[in-house]
Amino acid sequence: MNETEFNTLCTTENLKKYKNLSKNIYRETYRIEKNKESYILKINSSKTNKEFELIKKTIQTLNENNFQTPKLLFSTHQQNKSYFLFEDITETGDGRLGTGAVTTQASFGNRLSSIDKNQEQKRKIEDIIKILEKFYKITEKIENNNKNENQIITYIENNLERFSFIHKNILHKIINELKEINTNQNRLIITDINNTNFLEFKKKTYIIDFDEVCFCEIEYDIAQVFLNFILNENPKNSLEQNISELKKIITEYNKISETSNLKIINYLIISMYHDIIKYDHHQEIQEQIFKKVIFILNNKETILKHISA
Repeated sequence: MNETEFNTLCTTENLKKYKNLSKNIYRETYRIEKNKESYILKINSSKTNKEFELIKKTIQTLNENNFQTPKLLFSTHQQNKSYFLFEDITETGDGRLGTGAVTTQASFGNRLSSIDKNQEQKRKIEDIIKILEKFYKITEKIENNNKNENQIITYIENNLERFSFIHKNILHKIINELKEINTNQNRLIITDINNTNFLEFKKKTYIIDFDEVCFCEIEYDIAQVFLNFILNENPKNSLEQNISELKKIITEYNKISETSNLKIINYLIISMYHDIIKYDHHQEIQEQIFKKVIFILNNKETILKHISA
């Protein structure tokens, strides 16, 4: 699709016909239908041109290597907004792109026994780790312009003023610890690994969102898998249950690359602080996350001892 065709398809008037499927205040997502064709348009108002170029290059590289993600038809960065137009693969599929929900059996949790839920969760995590392994292999040649920069740490450091004195000190300590054990293994990672960014299509797992790709260490993605698919989904889990699940995830990830358990726990804490920034206007959610941060900090040595055993 060329620019003229895109501008004709995605006029302001056309977009008024369609519901914004995203709940994120910085993003809009539309399913556009024209001449019996269906497209997905994503608009992001929080990305710089540099960030847009990295996202674009990532998606193009994945498309060229037949990675499991919708085909990018057109992209542009105009008036501080990023526009990405994709094919809509869900018209004939068994998933739904819309809000990004994964339409697996797990979506109907109230119909499943606890055993079924555990098996479904295990399968889901294994599928996600497999597709992430493909992602890392395909994108490993995408270069970081500043090879020594860890973009997650840089982002947190640039936002330290958002936190109280106590939490600034906690973050300083965690960041310094990460820097001390840094092996310069920064690579392109997803960072935003949650249910809304995956879908099942023709019995394959697809990634449908790369808005948060950046250069960091693989341990951050491990922390995200654990946080969003275990910790947040199973709030009643005991510490022992969570440690057991984390060990399983680390074991799977170690098939991809050797990892540091200390980094994983530190990135788990960093990941939570990252979420706190995202929920800047939701004090209740922030307080819930702070409680988890303090709990992990208070049990850090115990967690490290057991996942390293």
